[in-house]
Amino acid sequence: MNAPEDPRIWQGLRAHLDALGSLPTVPPVGTILDRPRSRRPFRAIAGLAGVGGIVLAIGLLLPALRPVTAPMTGATPTSSSAPATVAATPTAAHFDWGKLIGHWYVAIEATEDGEPIALVPETFRLRFDDVSNFAATLGCIGAKGNYQLRDGRLVTVNFTLPAMACGREVAWYPGFLMSSPTISWGPTGRLVLNNGDTVVTFEEE
Repeated sequence: MNAPEDPRIWQGLRAHLDALGSLPTVPPVGTILDRPRSRRPFRAIAGLAGVGGIVLAIGLLLPALRPVTAPMTGATPTSSSAPATVAATPTAAHFDWGKLIGHWYVAIEATEDGEPIALVPETFRLRFDDVSNFAATLGCIGAKGNYQLRDGRLVTVNFTLPAMACGREVAWYPGFLMSSPTISWGPTGRLVLNNGDTVVTFEEE
């Protein structure tokens, strides 16, 4: 293509091209001309809010997850001043009792070689004075056992207590089992039972 011979036409064309070159470049279709500001601050705030919500939820759930000791039906609550535990013993006759206020009346059926022992009173008052970690229904418990005499005196006893107290079930029962603890007469007609861990006094009714 030949250039125009008239220089004015050339000059006008150049001026027109120069004018076109100074115009801003038109972006392709679909290009975002005005981009929004960075969202990083908003994302950081949202992240902190999410973490705070999780921490708050955990804090609210922790009290609900803690084990709650419900009061035992028909049981005498253990005094808060009582020791929490009793020193364990390796014997099967370990007493796992708690402080019990009051007395239990224990009906005793004593035998020697299968025959009733008339020398032993049938009813004693069983005192739990300084024993810890046991709570049960106050009342009377029927206890049957085998007793042994030595020189006319009661020296050993082997009996178990049922999980019934005056016709009402004991709510918390540790499995009371005494296996041949020593028993002897104390002052004023008391019987003292000792299994090497706890001393229990029987008082004649």
